[in-house]
Amino acid sequence: MQFVQSNVYDLSENLEGQFDIVFTSYGAVNWLPDLAGWARVVSHFLKPGGTFYVIDGHPFTWVLDDDNPEDFVIRYPYFRSDEPLKFKPDGKGSYADETAVVTTATREWAHSRGDILNSLISEGLQIEYPHEFPFVCWKALPMMQKGEDGWWRLP
Repeated sequence: MQFVQSNVYDLSENLEGQFDIVFTSYGAVNWLPDLAGWARVVSHFLKPGGTFYVIDGHPFTWVLDDDNPEDFVIRYPYFRSDEPLKFKPDGKGSYADETAVVTTATREWAHSRGDILNSLISEGLQIEYPHEFPFVCWKALPMMQKGEDGWWRLP
């Protein structure tokens, strides 16, 4: 097993080869300012006939005002802008640990589902099956409830 630490856009300078499976997991896409660059990296490392799998929450989840979840108020853009969304630390914790004291500001980018899929299609990837699920693996919104199966859902 090999562990490589790299900025995703610099990965071709730090890793060689192609792979049967390339995977992007929950919570990664919103940190990417350049979807076209990300898609080029995916295409570069994916063997012909290989599988690229990306799983994440639906991008619409990120538009809702998480400070007033019961109102379902749109607070953030669904479509990308050149400037990232800037979040100041509020000490409230994070999706990974609600009790953590967060002291670092973050920069995140809004990407529509179409932008994500089109960036991959533009690199020649064939979209075979866009899954959508009525659940996520983390408490994406404050009103979500955890089921006995461990998945979080809207009530």
